[in-house]
Amino acid sequence: MEKLLPTKYILYHFSSWYQESVGDIHSNDLSILKTLKLIFLLATVNIDKENENLLDFGFKFAAMPYGPVEKDIYDMYKANVFSNLVGKDGVNFTEIINENFELLPQNLKKVIDSNISILKNHNYYLISKPASYLVDLTHLYNSWENNYKKALKQNKFSLDIPNEEIKRDVLYYSL
Repeated sequence: MEKLLPTKYILYHFSSWYQESVGDIHSNDLSILKTLKLIFLLATVNIDKENENLLDFGFKFAAMPYGPVEKDIYDMYKANVFSNLVGKDGVNFTEIINENFELLPQNLKKVIDSNISILKNHNYYLISKPASYLVDLTHLYNSWENNYKKALKQNKFSLDIPNEEIKRDVLYYSL
């Protein structure tokens, strides 16, 4: 599945949540690292319900030094696909607000909408936490820890995390 439009839609939601929680949408701290951590946490919502979570829509994660990272989104970040959208100064809301989200499949849009709401209910203040907090939080996940240890034993800095391991994991939304 193409992840560009769903990722932009998720970033739109994160920006809106940030504005709702913290205030000024144009000066946010939604960095690449922070958004990658939030996307992982979003993907863990409803993991026990078929087709109601991002894992069932093709989101795949790798264990990397700073925690689990969605592989395709990470590759897009590395290829500067998001260079005008996400930077060190956060998400450029002006850029994302003009996106045509009508092209996003309705079932995926519904899952993202629902899971953003559920994630906010788990911990409304996640959006205001620094990236380092989110790194520490995602390091609590056994699926990340086990696969990152395997990667290091293989002299690698990343290793794919099977979605089934994430689905069996204990979920954390606060330290």
